[in-house]
Amino acid sequence: MADTSFTSKALNTAKAQISASPTNLVGSVAAGVAGTTGTWSYKITPFNGGEGLASSGISYVNSVASGVSIAFTTVAEATDYRLYRSGAGYTGYLLVANSQSSPIIDRFQNSGDYYGAVNTTASKSRSLGSKASSFYEVGAGTRMLFKEAVLSNSHTDTVTFNLYVVPSGESSSIGNRLFSSVSLDAYETKVLSLNTVLEAGDSIQANASEIGYSTGFGVVSLKISGIEISDS
Repeated sequence: MADTSFTSKALNTAKAQISASPTNLVGSVAAGVAGTTGTWSYKITPFNGGEGLASSGISYVNSVASGVSIAFTTVAEATDYRLYRSGAGYTGYLLVANSQSSPIIDRFQNSGDYYGAVNTTASKSRSLGSKASSFYEVGAGTRMLFKEAVLSNSHTDTVTFNLYVVPSGESSSIGNRLFSSVSLDAYETKVLSLNTVLEAGDSIQANASEIGYSTGFGVVSLKISGIEISDS
């Protein structure tokens, strides 16, 4: 089913596991569909139990009062797609249509739900202690796609580390431990590739084993990277 009648959906609170975004967006006139003239910007997000990251935006000049058809290359993990429109006077991107496949038609029926206009790169690094502590916390009105963790051992001995993704209001535990007692050999660096979505208030926590330092000084450094998505 190429295009469905628009159904308003609130932005998701589920944790999506979608590794790619739609690509190759192309706009055209949707014949026989009423619309609004103007210069519009569009983005598409994939959806499968949760919303993935938006595509790159395109600009489309709608010179006739018709709907706008946006064709795109789909994503393997997605079951549904959401079309967002922006333009003069908009705050971010407004959800305007959804479809199970390409293309999606903008019939200029607005839902009132916005997708964050600003996706910023999140990056942080520091040394780890022996006790799990909050390394990064997602701010209010924001989600974070946790893409990668890089861990490095600066010592001549083997060390281990634990990495947690802790839901808002909870503490680190076996139940939210993402990686458990992973070894790092002398001077080894490991790169962990992830696609995990954290909601507002969720945190990344970590700890590493000590090697005889009475001060508790850590020899394992952690760097995380991802994308922060504003829902405002």
